[in-house]
Amino acid sequence: MSDYTDIIYLSAAMIIFSMLTTNTAKSFMNTSDTVVRSDIEYRAIAIAQNEIDQVKLLSRDSEQVLKAGSNSYKYTNYPRTIIESYGSSDQYNDQFTMEATSELIKENDLLVNRYLITVKVINKSISPNVQVELKYIKAFEK
Repeated sequence: MSDYTDIIYLSAAMIIFSMLTTNTAKSFMNTSDTVVRSDIEYRAIAIAQNEIDQVKLLSRDSEQVLKAGSNSYKYTNYPRTIIESYGSSDQYNDQFTMEATSELIKENDLLVNRYLITVKVINKSISPNVQVELKYIKAFEK
């Protein structure tokens, strides 16, 4: 090397290379955590959407299912614990807690009863907890 500037350039290049290597390693670690979290979120959304889909299929004759005073009130046994199995041979399990409520929306409409359905799914296997909340309004003609 002919002078000190080459040594300074080499030192700067080594520092930049070590910073890039460190950031790449952190990125790989964050990516794996993000993948695990997003998989849990997708499963939680699917569980909540399945519950909403069951409410969508209710007919006018089954409106009593959503009323709190009814014997067949849909959400009396909630919160429920759901264990979701996944993997090529179902070797992994995730535990979700599902809470659901239905509430009659008070309106001055004489023709339609509307219910606000709220489904909340929680997974506590990672920190911070994964929590998904879906809302749906189901209407029945009187």
